[in-house]
Order: sequence, then structure tokens, then C-alpha cells
Amino acid sequence: MKSVRQRIKPRSIGLLGVLIALALLASACSSGSSAKVVVVHSSKVGADILEVAGRPVYVHLLSTGAPAACTTACLSEWPAVDASSVPPAGSGVHASMLSTTLLAGGTRVLTYDGRHLNFFYEDTSSHVTGEGIESFGGFWYVVSPSGKPIIRSAVSPPSARPSGGSY
Repeated sequence: MKSVRQRIKPRSIGLLGVLIALALLASACSSGSSAKVVVVHSSKVGADILEVAGRPVYVHLLSTGAPAACTTACLSEWPAVDASSVPPAGSGVHASMLSTTLLAGGTRVLTYDGRHLNFFYEDTSSHVTGEGIESFGGFWYVVSPSGKPIIRSAVSPPSARPSGGSY
């Protein structure tokens, strides 16, 4: 009977090493939420705004200025910024204002100055298309590096966009 050393050929060990390396690389790539960097970007709204993974982020506010909830159907149009941990803060971002919190379903999401951050499903790269939209019981605004929403007057959603539902 051959010993274990004799049954495992050097070529098999090399192949095993490559497979392990590929598995580790795939794992690192799939956990992208911890690799996101929060940055400040100059935008068409006339101010610097926060971006995560190259996309603008929004906060959802009631007309009173209080935070509005975003659950189920809302999250399909305004997905929360998933974050298994607090991502690095780029230049102009206040690292002390970045945090995470757990949603009711157990998903950990990114917050800035205590406000939940969301993407808009129609945004691609740095294009801001959700600014000022009224949907799901409140208004959506991009966020300044100070943590304040950037509120422009007389912004209404295009008629082609869904207005969103209620809870």
C-alpha cells in the first residue's frame, strides 16, 4: 500500500493551491460591501455630494424633515447601501459620521450622520436622477459631506417614473 505522500503527486498539490487561491479571490470579490469607499463628488445639483461605489446616495425625509422609513417595495426602487462594516472614508468625507445599523430583516446598512443611505435604482455611475423625488411617503435628497440633505426647490419627479407606493 502506498503512503499518502506517494499517492499525492506534486502536480496535484500545485492545482490544489491554485484552486484555493481562486476561492479566496472569489470570496474577496463577492464581499464588495466592505471594499466600498465613500467619496465626495461634484454633481449637477450644484454641490458636492456623497457617493458610494461610484453612485450617489440619498436620504428619505418626510415633509417635516424627519427621517422616513423605507421598507419592502420602497427598497426595490431605493435599495439601502449594504455594509458588512464601515467602509473607508475618502477625502472630504467625515469618517466619524459613517456608521452601520441593522434593518429589521437583519441586513446591515450604511448610515451617515445617523441617516440611512440609499441608492436610486435608475442612477448609473455619478448621474443624479433621484434628487427631489416624492415617493413612499417622503422626499429623496442627495447628501452633502456635512451630512445634510441637499434640498433644491421646485423639484418634481418626471411623469415617466413611478411615484412609489405607501407602506
